[in-house]
Amino acid sequence: MCGRYTLFTERDLSELEAIRNYISRQFGAPAAQALPEADVCPGMLAPVLLAAAQPLATATAMPAGKDHAALPAKPGSYIACLMKWGYLLTGKRQLLINARAETAAQKPLFAADFKTRRCAVPATGFYEWESGAGRGRAGAGHCFFAPQQELLYLAGLYHGSADTGWQFVILTQAAAEPVKSIHARMPLLLTKAQLLPYLGGGELNLLPTDRAVDLAHRQIS
Repeated sequence: MCGRYTLFTERDLSELEAIRNYISRQFGAPAAQALPEADVCPGMLAPVLLAAAQPLATATAMPAGKDHAALPAKPGSYIACLMKWGYLLTGKRQLLINARAETAAQKPLFAADFKTRRCAVPATGFYEWESGAGRGRAGAGHCFFAPQQELLYLAGLYHGSADTGWQFVILTQAAAEPVKSIHARMPLLLTKAQLLPYLGGGELNLLPTDRAVDLAHRQIS
């Protein structure tokens, strides 16, 4: 499970800056300034990436220009937009924030989104908590991040409309080390090479659970 992630960084990341600049130009400076610069929690507005050919992406794409952020808006590329984290389901008070990557394509709630509404969630790290010693008690929390503090891309799905707003969920899978020793599930991570194929509806590749992922982590509590 992924119940919190972060956009905090101690150094400038050109990819993250490009996303912020794109959103500023597309949605206005106030929208970019309202974006979280630290932890992102369910219900918060956050940036996501879409394939430029997707209907929502086409509606929000910007024309190319020498002074624009380095996020191309043409087929075979991706653009950034804003969505709230978590599906609000009828009759439910708690947001649905994750979907299992192994079964999302077969679940009625996610099947259409898995086929045509995919997104990638940029993050500089994500959090997982150890299982507590007692019933209902959480153990220590850990933040997982790329060793060189590069941007991570978490696979996601989205739905909604211009009238109701757009929401996203993060796909999770069985954990690989070093996450496995802390928690049984982790976000499905996309490499840069996998980003566009995934957004365009390509095959979903789960991380092998018998090999360690290139992640560092630190205890936060």
